[in-house]
Amino acid sequence: MTKDSEEQPPAEAGEALRSRLARSLHQPRIRWSAAVVMVGMAALFMSRMTAHPSSDDNTRLQAVLALSDGDWFTMKYSMVMPVLAIIPYRLAEVVGRGASVLHHFDLLVWVPWSLFVAHRLERLRGTRFAVGVVAMSSVSMFTAYVTSFNAEALSLMLVSAGMLLLADQGGTRSRIAGMVLVAFGAAIIPVQVAGLAVLGVVHVVRRRSPWVLSAVALAAVMVVADVAITEHRLGFSKYAVEVKEFELLPWGTVQNFGYPLVFGLLGILFTFGRGLVWYMPSLFLGNERPHDPVVEWRRSLTVIVFVMVPIYAKWWAWYGGVAFGPRFFMLGVVPAAVAMCDRLQSPRGLRAWAVGVVATAFTGWVAIAAAVHYLTPAARQRCSSNNALLEPLCWYSPEYSALFSPLWDGRALSAIQVLFMLGAYAVVAVVVVALSPAAIWQALRTRLGTATRNAVKPEARTDRPSSVSS
Repeated sequence: MTKDSEEQPPAEAGEALRSRLARSLHQPRIRWSAAVVMVGMAALFMSRMTAHPSSDDNTRLQAVLALSDGDWFTMKYSMVMPVLAIIPYRLAEVVGRGASVLHHFDLLVWVPWSLFVAHRLERLRGTRFAVGVVAMSSVSMFTAYVTSFNAEALSLMLVSAGMLLLADQGGTRSRIAGMVLVAFGAAIIPVQVAGLAVLGVVHVVRRRSPWVLSAVALAAVMVVADVAITEHRLGFSKYAVEVKEFELLPWGTVQNFGYPLVFGLLGILFTFGRGLVWYMPSLFLGNERPHDPVVEWRRSLTVIVFVMVPIYAKWWAWYGGVAFGPRFFMLGVVPAAVAMCDRLQSPRGLRAWAVGVVATAFTGWVAIAAAVHYLTPAARQRCSSNNALLEPLCWYSPEYSALFSPLWDGRALSAIQVLFMLGAYAVVAVVVVALSPAAIWQALRTRLGTATRNAVKPEARTDRPSSVSS
């Protein structure tokens, strides 16, 4: 310690330290080094959380192991994800870490995805907005799936990253990379190809841009090739005839796309157990910002999601099986996060800002319910027993919804789960404070001051002695 620093008063020394820290964070190398460390630590922390693999995830894991042995695995799901995973798996097997790479595959992809999206958004909207979008995309129902070998989570990252490259309208190389990422992401979940096709037509008509349609063509080629290799025929789906008996519902037996459209739409949009309005509330927030690449990105992803809604509404398994929330529409957490951050950063008034805060806080609870509670024991037992006879309780009733059953079906939490709960709401608080403009805080102080004065005035009147006439 130098003589000058020893003579500095503590307050001045603290201010100097904060000033040096602020200046250092403006250095791109230091800032991005800190970002890499923080994202890596978050991924390491998440790897310690309880994973919730579904039967679909385990089937895809078996497909990777079969490919490693030189066999093409026969399953009704897309083989694109296992094909993408086989190279890192074989490389990790050299050092005996193949199983670990597979079980944490989505988390390993999440690290570069977070840094890439943050880097692109920082250039377009600034650091605070970029960090807010990445944080609230991850602190969402995404946390239920990113810790397992999940296809919807991987598709979300590939499609959203690719669409960001296309919306940014960079050079030819950037657009080719975006097109390829989108195509691979959509081929993992072939229903997304329909949403991309609608979006591609819109882009051709409005912007004369063929890139999205090129992604559609490439994704379609991969899907058809998968069917040809697996089943030795030309087609777009490997699903056979599937039948479900809904004993509690009036339509009884449903086959493939035979579910009543209206009730499928109501289920996907509004039910307590699967409704987008509950699991991604900010997806429905309006956006008054002028057109820019970020708005284009959000709108493109939203179009893909909402085109899939009526398709899945007719599917017998619109609810996504025994799982957490509307997993088929997980891509929606990214445009929801963008809309949320836009609402916090540029509200049309105190009420609009308050709506954004409530949506942000509730999304934090969605993340906690997803990662910590998932499907609570009593609710899962009730909804899956007797050949899933009572499963509609998990879709329609709040008591058995994955979002609300933790309120009554509690269980002991581990230290890592408690830390996650605290961390999730710490992220929510930081995002709200960082993005809310100074005018909002001033309006809030003024409103609270006025309310306080109005509350005190009546008390002041009652304390006055009453005059009595003689």
